[in-house]
Amino acid sequence: MFEYLGFLVLGTLVFAAFFLGVLTGGIGLVVRPLLILWGVPPQVAIGSTRIASLGTRWVGLGELERHKKVNWKRGLLFFAPASAGGFFGAYVTGILDDEVLKIFIAVTLVAAAFLFARQKNLGTKPSTHVPTLFRKALGFVLIVFATALGSITGGAGMLVSYALIACYGETYITAAATRKVMGMGAGMA
Repeated sequence: MFEYLGFLVLGTLVFAAFFLGVLTGGIGLVVRPLLILWGVPPQVAIGSTRIASLGTRWVGLGELERHKKVNWKRGLLFFAPASAGGFFGAYVTGILDDEVLKIFIAVTLVAAAFLFARQKNLGTKPSTHVPTLFRKALGFVLIVFATALGSITGGAGMLVSYALIACYGETYITAAATRKVMGMGAGMA
């Protein structure tokens, strides 16, 4: 009986994380530690979350496109680099020890929380600055790094959104929509 109640609680928490994560990103950053705390091996938690997040990407992309929030040009431009980052992250996940993965996920969770807590108004309105070549190159590197890291730890959505906002001047909503396009390849890694 207790086991069924536990699955109900875990299922409710996972549903809530995916529901909120469609816009905010960071689904894996919440769900992976929950699954690991539940006793699921890290590699299984990572793979399970990646499969489940593909569904939310499609649903979220459709709804955000309906509201004309998707920057298709930028999303498709970053599709291949994000996919490469995702494949690299998946490869690293396969060779890392369980305990190392747990520590890596915990450190990333704390770092992501700190990063976003520092800049509370980031992405609330479109930036008026024109991105410089340096800022665009930095954004490219950050997106590839974020997709690789996110493939291992989760949280790629939040990190990619941060790069799109900080380097390209997108709002949080357009960044969330655009990263769903580029995340299709990274999510299949």
